[in-house]
Amino acid sequence: EAASIVTPEFSVRQLWALAMVVFGLDVVLVALTIVFDSFYHVDPPSQGIDTSAAIGWIGVCGAVFAFGSYGILIKTPAVQESNCDCMVWQCYVSFAVATLSMVIWGVASSDGLTLNGGSLAMGLLFATLWCVGQVLSFCAVQNAGYAVGYAIWVGVTICTSFALDVLAFESPVRYP
Repeated sequence: EAASIVTPEFSVRQLWALAMVVFGLDVVLVALTIVFDSFYHVDPPSQGIDTSAAIGWIGVCGAVFAFGSYGILIKTPAVQESNCDCMVWQCYVSFAVATLSMVIWGVASSDGLTLNGGSLAMGLLFATLWCVGQVLSFCAVQNAGYAVGYAIWVGVTICTSFALDVLAFESPVRYP
């Protein structure tokens, strides 16, 4: 006999409270990154990696938390009941990410919002990659579940990042 999976039941109020806590922590982590860069700016080393800079650790923790929790809303009862198409979901998520990214860019940049050919080309490239990844991740979570779908796309991301770093950026592979 197959074991049944027990899923906790949450009220709509509890789900919104959780979403607001996650959003609040994301905002705090972004604000901490901006503050640390303003008051404790550390220029990147000419070679190697400086693991003593607090901004790097705050950025890593912020990225782990933000990118590790954004998909939680896919499994909320309202989204499940709406039987939302992955492209519709993608439009909502992409619009929110683009809007917040522009706000963060405007606040964090000392030059304001600068747009040139290079930044536009990179923005379009990464927006395309983002959209494809989001559509596939939504389908993965809906079909394989959050734990399995997330584990697969994180594994693919790690392998892709490693391959790009070694092949495209010619970073040497070092062993401890």
